[in-house]
Amino acid sequence: MPTVVKLRWVGIQARWIAKAARYQMYHGLTLLAVAWACSQWPEQIRFFQVSGGLFLVGIACFSGSLYLMAFTGANLGHVTPLGGFAFIAAWLVMAVGVWH
Repeated sequence: MPTVVKLRWVGIQARWIAKAARYQMYHGLTLLAVAWACSQWPEQIRFFQVSGGLFLVGIACFSGSLYLMAFTGANLGHVTPLGGFAFIAAWLVMAVGVWH
């Protein structure tokens, strides 16, 4: 008989995991839009490369810190806002690349 492991999360941990997964999904899909923008505006590719890098940093810092806090209990609350700033910067750089 197979053993089934059931995880029960405390409310805040479940919310951290849900938020991390949601932001990771949205910004992962946004990376597809960045790749599309590279093909549409090749003369602005440098903006999109920087934007894509910032999205990756944002995903790693924001979602990564929330996952680590939920799974390990580490106090990484100071890293999470850095990911948010990276997301904002990425959106701004992408907008400049599109409108430049």
